[in-house]
Amino acid sequence: RDGSNAITGAKALQVIMSIQDVVAREDEILKFENDVFLAKCDASSAANANSHSTYCNSFRSYSDESDRAIAADQNLMMYAMMLMIAYVAVVLARRDLVESKVLLGLLIVVNVGLSLGVAFGLCGYLGIPFTQM
Repeated sequence: RDGSNAITGAKALQVIMSIQDVVAREDEILKFENDVFLAKCDASSAANANSHSTYCNSFRSYSDESDRAIAADQNLMMYAMMLMIAYVAVVLARRDLVESKVLLGLLIVVNVGLSLGVAFGLCGYLGIPFTQM
C-alpha cells in the first residue's frame, strides 16, 4: 500500500500437495483434511486477517459437493422415468389387448435407460467425470 492506503501491488502463493493412491487412503486423507489442513487454513485466515487473505480449496471438498448434487438429481431422474413410463402407458394403451402398444412403449423407455447406462458406464471407464452439465 502507498501513503494514501491504496493497493499498489499484490503477490500470491499457491501451495499444491499431491497425494498418491487417493482411493486406497480415502479415510486417512479425509482425516488429514479435516484435522490439519482446514484447521491450519482457518488459523492462518484469523491470524493474518489485516495483512492478507487466505483462501483454501481442496479437491475433496469439490468432490463432496459434486456427489451431493448428483445424489439430489438421482431422485429427479427416478421421478422423470416414472412419469415417462406412465405417459407411454396411457398414450399407447388401447382397450383391445391385441392392438395395445403398452409393452412397446415400456420397451422404448427401457431401451433409453439402458442407453444411458451404457453411456455413463463408458464415460466412467474412460475417466470422464459425471457432472450436471
